[in-house]
Amino acid sequence: MHGTTTGKDLFEEVSRCVDKMGLPWDKLVGLTTDGAPAMCGQKSGLVGRIREKMQDENVTKTAVEWLKSHLKEKFRCMFEGIAKAGQPTRLNDFYIELLITEGDSGEVNKEHEVRLIEKASRKNAKEETPITCEDIVKPLPGQDQPSRTIMTTGVAGIGKTVLTNKFTLDWAEGKANHDIHFIFPFTFRELNLLKGKEFSLVELLHHFFIEIKEAGICRFDQFQVVFILDGLDECRLPLDFQNNLIWTDVTESTSVDMLLTNLIRGDLLPSARIWITTRPAAANQIPAECVGMVTELKSSFLQLASVTKQHTWTVILAPWIPAGLYGVLSP
Repeated sequence: MHGTTTGKDLFEEVSRCVDKMGLPWDKLVGLTTDGAPAMCGQKSGLVGRIREKMQDENVTKTAVEWLKSHLKEKFRCMFEGIAKAGQPTRLNDFYIELLITEGDSGEVNKEHEVRLIEKASRKNAKEETPITCEDIVKPLPGQDQPSRTIMTTGVAGIGKTVLTNKFTLDWAEGKANHDIHFIFPFTFRELNLLKGKEFSLVELLHHFFIEIKEAGICRFDQFQVVFILDGLDECRLPLDFQNNLIWTDVTESTSVDMLLTNLIRGDLLPSARIWITTRPAAANQIPAECVGMVTELKSSFLQLASVTKQHTWTVILAPWIPAGLYGVLSP
């Protein structure tokens, strides 16, 4: 650094070096200075700015830990059919990696979903680029930056919700996507219940994720954030991309529809990444120019095994079986 330097200049340079080296701020135990005002100022000096940064980092770390604990509790277990008390099924015990492929134009396919399954079973696998669950929001090979908005399509019952739950659970358990600070999973089914009500984006997050509210976090532009919007085909909100006003203030209240359309098209919190899942016929509710990448969820089979002392049951969904028809086999 050359010339006159302020506390801000020094802090920005130190921050750049710390981030480049991947050093955790909460491990800093001491700071030695030469006594200059730019160094020692309690508010605008380097010492004051680092103290404020560490306080923010501690608050964020606590909020992330609380959020991860909540999401682990929510997604660790699932129920098939009618939930029975005391008989949860662990997601990690039955999840089998599904085939996610990069889609084409994202145009709406109006064919019946059974026909789509039949076509998928005949398609040459060599023509497809597979994407793993944990890589869905990462750049594809040859890309420098990830797509901001990803849409995953798939027929009913193929496992779109299970896929998003697994993605969230792996992050919450520290298994994948360590660069992401916050994952906020929503379903359109629960967002439908807020039709006619007004929230700011911050208020909406505080409404669904009390951990964020208790930590007092109201800014998200400095974090890596992923929003999951599951089940677009169940959306009962207008999603009026053409007529909704541009909304950029995360603290100003408006309709949930206005928040969603601005979040998806990138006017509201443009630094966030958005992952939307839907059945193919509903994909056209999102304008093509708002979607950076379209992926398709497929499966050669979806197997769920539950072993008891007396029997082993296996549920198989094959590509050629119409959605919703399951073969239940036992030895």
